[in-house]
Amino acid sequence: MAEAVIPWIMGAITAGSTAGGAVYSAKKQSSTAEKTSQWQIEAANEAARLQKQASDDSLAFLKQQDALDRADAEVKHKSAWDADEFTRSTDVARYNTRQGNLQPYLGMGNAALGSLGNKMGFTPSQTATTWQPQPYQPLPYTPTPSASATAGTLASLTNPATPSTVLMRAPNGKVAPVPPEMVEQYTKLGAVVVQG
Repeated sequence: MAEAVIPWIMGAITAGSTAGGAVYSAKKQSSTAEKTSQWQIEAANEAARLQKQASDDSLAFLKQQDALDRADAEVKHKSAWDADEFTRSTDVARYNTRQGNLQPYLGMGNAALGSLGNKMGFTPSQTATTWQPQPYQPLPYTPTPSASATAGTLASLTNPATPSTVLMRAPNGKVAPVPPEMVEQYTKLGAVVVQG
């Protein structure tokens, strides 16, 4: 009988140790899964924080580049305006010089026509005028339009409804884009808005 009880006790000990090992193993696996899950959550949080930081840095860089682009556009606009103004003043001076140089010849022609008119019985015009040089009148400088109207800037991407230029035809027939703020000034000088 003792011999029959010993295998039974041995079987019970083996079954108990197997069950205890399974419980211990399950507890260890649960603990490992919990730690792994916590690490994954922490890694996801860190990745989100780094992504937000990169996004904030990128936005700050784009804003800085937008400001630099606007400053560069203003410098180019002012430089082009200065060059145009110099050309205008030079053209006016050249015109005045040419007209002044022609005055002796125009005076001789007018005297000859007056003499011919007298011989034909006409009286010379009492309203004859002499040419006077035209003073140069510089145009006022107009700064570059605001960022919302400047093409290619961050502000124009956020407000695309603002037109950046208007097509106009100059009195000489040349068609060119101009900033919306300059339309009134060019219209006074004889330019016409070209419809689309």
